[in-house]
Amino acid sequence: MKITILSLLTLVLLVAIAAVYGALESGANLVEALLLPFTDHTATGALVFGGPFIVLFIAALTVQFVGVPLIASSIAACLGGWALRQSRKSISKRSAGHCISLAAVCAIVFVLVTSQCDGFLPLSRPPQKPKTPAIVLACVAGANAAFSMLAGTFILRRITFSGQPPPIPKSPTSPNHMRGGVKTDT
Repeated sequence: MKITILSLLTLVLLVAIAAVYGALESGANLVEALLLPFTDHTATGALVFGGPFIVLFIAALTVQFVGVPLIASSIAACLGGWALRQSRKSISKRSAGHCISLAAVCAIVFVLVTSQCDGFLPLSRPPQKPKTPAIVLACVAGANAAFSMLAGTFILRRITFSGQPPPIPKSPTSPNHMRGGVKTDT
């Protein structure tokens, strides 16, 4: 059941990243447009008037690209955590680490394949492809997947934690051990 929940959490995360992949490419195009006046000195007027709006759109696309997978993985983790808690099972740190690594690698591979094959998936992609190398976009998507999966596995581990703190051992060498922990003046 643990493997199923972690696999579904990874799948939900990858579907969310696929859904907002167009935002990553659009954001890369906008960053390139923002840097254009620094490389082509004939376009400096556009930076003065349009620069703040471009920065605003870049911020909005960043929030969308980071927020959608984060919210999707958090909701999936809450549902999966509830199912694991009902079955009295928990997720180990090692399993969570493997799941985070797997999600990052899958996101990197997805972006590399999608950038090479135009009709791979019916995604909402901008008509102009960014000049940013595909490996840079893939690393950004992989980091986003790792962050979202880290949040998801953290939620899973917190929900399924079913331990009580260990009892505090009483030291037999303490002077208050025989008197029940209360210090008396005798």
